[in-house]
Amino acid sequence: MFILNLTKMKTSFFIDLLKATRRRRFVANFIIKILRTLKTKKKVKLPRKMSDAEKIAVGVFMRLIQDTESKLYYDIHSQECYVKSPDGSIYLFLEERNLKAINTIIGYDIPLQLESEQYLAEKFVSELNKRRVAFKQEAMEKVDYSLHKTFDKILNK
Repeated sequence: MFILNLTKMKTSFFIDLLKATRRRRFVANFIIKILRTLKTKKKVKLPRKMSDAEKIAVGVFMRLIQDTESKLYYDIHSQECYVKSPDGSIYLFLEERNLKAINTIIGYDIPLQLESEQYLAEKFVSELNKRRVAFKQEAMEKVDYSLHKTFDKILNK
């Protein structure tokens, strides 16, 4: 009888322990999910110490992507950013830890710090998204107008 009570105690202890473990696991997973949803992406900043060539390269890259007439290209596979100046005289290629600048005659390879590369890539993608939204909005306005016009034609017949 004593052995039977001892085995019941052991099994009930393990069942309680298992339930507590499941509760802990559930609470831990719940907390992780909450933290993931609340986690905000920190903006990448330029490093404080940059070489002179890197400062100039960042300045030229930022000016070109902010110019609305410049052409922006993005390669999905290599995740490289390409910028072409409006007059076609300057080409910039943002590669991994490197900015390649081509001035129709002379080419420059400017090594970048990781933070500089991430900053430029973030700014490039942001500008690309702005242009994509504007392009889509322009196209949608034309579609809405032509659909409205078509509907009016159907009603007037």
